[in-house]
Amino acid sequence: MDDANRLDIYARTLSAATTRRATLRLLAGGALGAVLLRSSSEEAAAACVRAGKRLKHGQRCCPDAVRSGRRCVCRSDDAAATCTGRCGTVQDNCGRAVDCGNTCSGTDTCGGGGAANVCGCTPEPQATTCDHRCGAEKNNCSQDVNCGTCIGGGGCFVAGTRVAMADGTSRSIELVESGDRVLGRNGSVNRVLAVHRPLLGDRHLYALNGGPFFVTAGHPIWSATGWKAVDPAAAAADVPQLTVGRLAVGDQLLVLAAIAVPALAGHRDGDEALDVEQEPVLLSSLEGRAADPATPLYNLHLDGDHTYFADDLLVHNKYF
Repeated sequence: MDDANRLDIYARTLSAATTRRATLRLLAGGALGAVLLRSSSEEAAAACVRAGKRLKHGQRCCPDAVRSGRRCVCRSDDAAATCTGRCGTVQDNCGRAVDCGNTCSGTDTCGGGGAANVCGCTPEPQATTCDHRCGAEKNNCSQDVNCGTCIGGGGCFVAGTRVAMADGTSRSIELVESGDRVLGRNGSVNRVLAVHRPLLGDRHLYALNGGPFFVTAGHPIWSATGWKAVDPAAAAADVPQLTVGRLAVGDQLLVLAAIAVPALAGHRDGDEALDVEQEPVLLSSLEGRAADPATPLYNLHLDGDHTYFADDLLVHNKYF
């Protein structure tokens, strides 16, 4: 074979090899491009779209959004979550109006207390809370109200003194509230208009017949011969229209012995008089002593005949 033929064969072989290498490179590049293209498409599909954006092929809405046509829109929280602790018409997380209704209870109102769309209590005026009262009081929202210091003056009872109620039950005087109905003279029913809460101050407390020290000197107590008090002058300062004599050992006190009430005692809400029985008890001892000036005392302001039973003794209220 001559040299020319050898060169021709060599050239064709080289050309074919070059073509094969190019083809391999092309094929390799195409496969890589396909992989890259597929990877790019998958990434694009995996990227979620937030509210307000349009969806492209293969894309999905993010968890805070929901698909509406080709667009993702805000996904609203459920009404229960939106309305928790709220009332009235409110906006949800997407700005949409939601009617939460009136979920308030007790003394709370929607917007009460000054916070919009929140249940709260609007406090009554201090003058209403402190009407005929002094010291620390609770208003209609159960908030502490300072009604001023009130020391001395008039006749009162210590906490724990039992008050006969109109339903045949009894209650400690510190638990009696405005609006309650108490049992009065001859079985009458009197409504509590206010509760007076002074401090003892420099006054003494008195015990009858060896009982607890429970009453101050100025409180009128009913006896077989009319109203009596340890200190008639102090009683007159509170109820000048009432004739009050001096209470002394040997007086006959009239003590509540029995109450005849209809069935279902504790559920009676009428104002008709009840049948009561009182029996005379001789006052055999009367003792007074000083106590802590900060001792809280209680007295009632009543309508009707202004009387009530305290530890079974018929007494007169602070105001005539």
